[in-house]
Amino acid sequence: MSTDLQQTQQTITQGKQYHPVQYCLFYDFFTVFAKGQSIIQNIQNGSVRLEGALLLSKRYKAALKRAIKMLEQPDTFNDSSQTDVLQLGEELCSVNLIWSLVEAVSIRPSHNLISIDLLEWARECFPSTQSVVPSSQEGRPHETSFLSSIMESLMQQEKPELHDSYWNAVIRQAICADFETVATLLQFHSEYKTDEHIRKMVKFMNTANDALFKHDRTNCEEFLTLIKKVRDFTSQNQHGRLNDNLAVICSLVIGDKGTFRKYFDIFRPSWFEVLPAFLLFFYPSVDDEQMPKVIERLFELLGLRRLELSKIEQTVLAILELDVIRALKIICSAGPSLCWFAVHLVDLLHFHDPTYLNPEASNFSSFQTKFIFQNETDKEMENLDLRSRLLVEYSQLLFQNDQLWEIGADYLISSNLKNCNEILEKIIGQFNWFGNVSIAERILVICEKYELWNAREDILKAITMKYCHLNEWSTALNWALRMQNRHSLAAHVAKRILQGAIQSSKIGQMRIFESMADQFVDCSELVLLYKFYTFKRRLSEGELRQAIQLLHELFVDNSSPIEFHVTLGEETARLLAAFQQELLSTEAFDPTTSRITGLDKESIHDMFRALSMFQLQQNLLESASIGEKEQQKSLFSDSSLPTLEVYQKLADLIQTLRPMLAELLASSCLT
Repeated sequence: MSTDLQQTQQTITQGKQYHPVQYCLFYDFFTVFAKGQSIIQNIQNGSVRLEGALLLSKRYKAALKRAIKMLEQPDTFNDSSQTDVLQLGEELCSVNLIWSLVEAVSIRPSHNLISIDLLEWARECFPSTQSVVPSSQEGRPHETSFLSSIMESLMQQEKPELHDSYWNAVIRQAICADFETVATLLQFHSEYKTDEHIRKMVKFMNTANDALFKHDRTNCEEFLTLIKKVRDFTSQNQHGRLNDNLAVICSLVIGDKGTFRKYFDIFRPSWFEVLPAFLLFFYPSVDDEQMPKVIERLFELLGLRRLELSKIEQTVLAILELDVIRALKIICSAGPSLCWFAVHLVDLLHFHDPTYLNPEASNFSSFQTKFIFQNETDKEMENLDLRSRLLVEYSQLLFQNDQLWEIGADYLISSNLKNCNEILEKIIGQFNWFGNVSIAERILVICEKYELWNAREDILKAITMKYCHLNEWSTALNWALRMQNRHSLAAHVAKRILQGAIQSSKIGQMRIFESMADQFVDCSELVLLYKFYTFKRRLSEGELRQAIQLLHELFVDNSSPIEFHVTLGEETARLLAAFQQELLSTEAFDPTTSRITGLDKESIHDMFRALSMFQLQQNLLESASIGEKEQQKSLFSDSSLPTLEVYQKLADLIQTLRPMLAELLASSCLT
């Protein structure tokens, strides 16, 4: 392989590379995506859309969790640095957090209370395995659980309540409305079985958990009734009768803002982790439209400023304020690294409700960003809606990695986009595969799979021309014959071979003719080349009878280029000279007639007439060659009309062949 081909291979394989977990994730996500596209074609009503969207969302999240779990096995990826693994883990956990939030806010039964749906989201993304003490406030859901280690150690102790970490854990989970964990921890108290207040609090926690998650989610009447009972319980146990820590829990449940702010400052969880509890404690019946105002009140209570929020906090805030468009803009601003996330999230929202992102999101230009550098004058791209544009961008991004080309094509074709074949064909047309045959073969498989005939023809033509420039004519012809409209280019290649691009002796080594001869019958150049190949093969195999007959057929056919006339003349002269010197095998003779098989008197006369026609053609073409040379256009940059030397050589051969044929005709062996 030449140096430029090797450089091309290097350039392509050094494209955008990913962690092994990301490859698994991309393929898992495509499987879910393709399933969604097949489902959507059979959807008839909104209820099915909601159920289908929730099903797809759960499958996407399952793929995310599998990827996170794979990253938690450090021995599996010895080639990856710990920093890369941690960074990818944080990214996937953030994606899971945002994905689950979009599901809780945007893909849910309209009659559900958003406060309860957000509590469910918090339970999923901030489980009781979350770090629970101030020193671990920067923890992430996938890190080692501090609470789990506390519970393990508490089971070994007689009086866990004597340790600060115990009450830290209880109150930390109470401020997040994690009632189930609070009840579990309180049961480890050494006086649980004897202390009526502790048992009562455990009962309150279990009742709250059942009221919110096991019963009707369309209202919070049961929880409001419970709040009244907790308030009464607190009033009945004033003046120090109630344990201070239990009193804190009661104050949180009944909605004491001072207590909420105090312990938020102590434990410093993320504001969106306590938001569901804030809604439940202070605004349990809030509806979707009231969310922006309620969030503003939370920020005022906790002393938070919007300008100080991180990117992920800005994204969460936008979703909670029901501004998914703003959230998507923030996600897209992260660049190509989150393209896979944005495209599937938008597609899921489109699946749930095709009008959800319109009309504002139908114009991609409002996002002020793009993942791949594109020609902004491309009107087709400018007119695409957000989902379509992201799908095209994502497909282009996948084509930058040699392990993801196939699913890059599959995404577009399965996306139900209008003109998806044309878009894919355009992407493939711009793909930098040139010069590397193994890469071209993979791209051709994609072209054939999706009937991208124009792109396929362009690739085959480019490869053919490449091999022509490398003087690998047999290979060039092989590629040309794979084209659907092969005859034009294949004829040019065959003509160049006939004109002497390779030595005539090597034509007999072009094995391509053995399996593809049936394709040549409608192209005169290929017919000539195939006959000459067969002639050389028969000659080398000692089958002179067939060889001489084929040579005669070629000799009297005047449709071949002048240069090939020279080749035929040389082959004829060589055979006749060999006969005169009695070097031909006796297989060339017919013992019953003592004649050279394949040559009789009529054949010799035909060859004389052919020589006369050759000479006439020579005179006509030679006189016109100078003018034609100025006008001729060819696929090959080095193509030219025959030189004067070629015409002179042919004239000399004609003068040589005439007496040889005359002598052969007069020979006593031809009666």
